[in-house]
Amino acid sequence: MDCNIGRNEEANKAARNAISNPNSLKLILMSPVDIIRNVNNYCIKLWDPDWRQFTENKLREIKLSVEPWPKLHHSNRKEEIIMNRLRIGTRESLMVSGYLMEKTEPPTCRFFNSLITVKHIIHCQILMEARKECEIPDNLYEVIGSHADTGKIISFFKKIEMFNLI
Repeated sequence: MDCNIGRNEEANKAARNAISNPNSLKLILMSPVDIIRNVNNYCIKLWDPDWRQFTENKLREIKLSVEPWPKLHHSNRKEEIIMNRLRIGTRESLMVSGYLMEKTEPPTCRFFNSLITVKHIIHCQILMEARKECEIPDNLYEVIGSHADTGKIISFFKKIEMFNLI
């Protein structure tokens, strides 16, 4: 933008020369948000290959990469908490705090004599009919993994009267 002011024209010419000079140092400025996003992406790319190779991890069963979980569509805070509890408690009992605090035995399935875990509930043959009615697959990754349908999961746990245990 030239306004025919002598010093201004000189400043503009010096600026154009500096920009076109191949030896000029060019600074690319980023906002703090961009910096954080780039660092996070870098860390994810660095960590992901290790995550994919390590299979002896209960979370790995339902989370195939270290990418953040996608935002749940049409969910409220309570539903997000429920999904996180289900994902974290894949092999732990749903009633972990209860029996640990009371120092009692962990709850077991009366039909198969195995610990009641999220994984057991998703695979339990006794609950197959309820899973079908709520359109819940018997694949743990499909149920609580990246593309989980929160509404169906909540209705399933209500149907089997375990919603208040999550």
